[in-house]
Amino acid sequence: MSMLDKLKKGFSEAGSKAKEVIEINQLKFKISVKQKEIDNKFMYIGEKIYDQYQKQALVELDQDMEIMCKDIEQLKNEIKQIDLQIKELSNKKECSCGHLVDIDNNYCSVCGHKFEMKVVRNVYVADHEYTNIKPRNEDRFTCSFCDEVLEISVDVCPQCGHSTMNL
Repeated sequence: MSMLDKLKKGFSEAGSKAKEVIEINQLKFKISVKQKEIDNKFMYIGEKIYDQYQKQALVELDQDMEIMCKDIEQLKNEIKQIDLQIKELSNKKECSCGHLVDIDNNYCSVCGHKFEMKVVRNVYVADHEYTNIKPRNEDRFTCSFCDEVLEISVDVCPQCGHSTMNL
């Protein structure tokens, strides 16, 4: 066999091997897609069981399933605690409307909800006449009640709770 024939045979074998590897990978991918479908169906079944567990609508629950449902509740509580830590680290708190506001805001700037716990600042606030809003620049304005600098999109002052709608 000449060197050229050996080279052709080598390329042919390499091509066959590459084709084989591609076909195997395609089949493995098909298996993984099918396995993902199975996993999604298992997850759906589990979510349905958990929903029924929460609603106390299950007639009978296997002891292992009950343990798993309680574990899920515990994990959800742990996630809430971690989420609170994240908010504290970012100096944010969540309003009942779902909007995140600065930790020292007394009111939500979206819905006006008054927060029960306040962060007290040592700031003197002078009394102002009722003029509601004093324009400061195009993007921000100042609340005429407490001199808080506000974004233009704010409907309620986050510090004093006065509406910013009456311009």
